[in-house]
Amino acid sequence: TLQIQCSEQKYVIGTGGKNIRKLREDSGAEIRVPPPNSEASPDDWATITIYADSDAKVEHAKVLIQRLLSSIHEEREEERRRRLEEYTKHTDAVYKKHQAKVDKCAQKRADYFQRAAEAFEKGEKALAKELSEKGHEETRKMKDAQAHAAFSIYKAKYVELCGRTRKKQEGQGTKKNIASHRDTILF
Repeated sequence: TLQIQCSEQKYVIGTGGKNIRKLREDSGAEIRVPPPNSEASPDDWATITIYADSDAKVEHAKVLIQRLLSSIHEEREEERRRRLEEYTKHTDAVYKKHQAKVDKCAQKRADYFQRAAEAFEKGEKALAKELSEKGHEETRKMKDAQAHAAFSIYKAKYVELCGRTRKKQEGQGTKKNIASHRDTILF
């Protein structure tokens, strides 16, 4: 016998039984995989039973099954790495786009406050006040841009990390969940 996780049963069987037929043919052993149990947790264990006219064939079947599962795990890990890299590039691009807007507001704010200080030193208090108010307005715009950036990144992460699966299960629930979390990330 060989113990595998329930989540691996489908890989041993393969589409239309393709993998199990090849494993039987290549090893010369009879391999029995219990049908997947819909109530079992993916981390539960399933027992594969292997019969053959020699211990060598049984061991060869075990090795082939382990190689198959190892290969599948490597492929899945490589896909996960590729998606993570793609995802990171996407969130970096979102961050840079929004950070440019924040930086522009910060630069305008600094300019307004500098000009307000200069006007005040020259005794032009009305102009200083006007420029200072414009600087404060840029501070508000900057905070709004920061909040929008944070929400955009959060939304991108949420959709990438759990939106695909949850969208199928919950329909519009994903949008509602994002909206319900928006206030928690605003500054």
